[in-house]
Amino acid sequence: SSITQTDASDSTTTATTSGGWNIIVTEEFRRGYGIFTADSKSNRAIRYNSAKGKAGVIRMKNDGTSTLKSSQISVANSESKFKVSMDLYAVNMSHEDNICVDYQTSTTQGEKCWKAMHDFTLSQWETKAFEFEAEDAESLRLRLRVDASSESGDILISRVNIEGWSA
Repeated sequence: SSITQTDASDSTTTATTSGGWNIIVTEEFRRGYGIFTADSKSNRAIRYNSAKGKAGVIRMKNDGTSTLKSSQISVANSESKFKVSMDLYAVNMSHEDNICVDYQTSTTQGEKCWKAMHDFTLSQWETKAFEFEAEDAESLRLRLRVDASSESGDILISRVNIEGWSA
């Protein structure tokens, strides 16, 4: 059985009682930033009602670093592995530019970065995903960031999905 809850921000939270991958939260940015907030230091993550054929899009531009931080996300202690995926569209980036996801749980932390024009192409929607292990985690936080050496870094994000694995 599963329970689905949608709040005013259009974040969907689902808890499934059987083993395997369970969706913890899906953020589609249709009514706002949802579980995320724009970093007040950079103010480079701006939400648009639509862009490039998608409804609810965050545009992250670079003037140094653009970030988008999640609130603290509660997770079940039974989950030992997490999968984060996001739909992105690189408007303009150079070879040195990266899009990164920093993650932190109550038991571990790390990052996953994808390099422009190597790990993803320009001017098309792509889904990028990664997994990490975190035994006995009680909460999870994510930070999306554009890490660009050029001033041309410009990327769109239309969806962030977080799943947890329980045996």
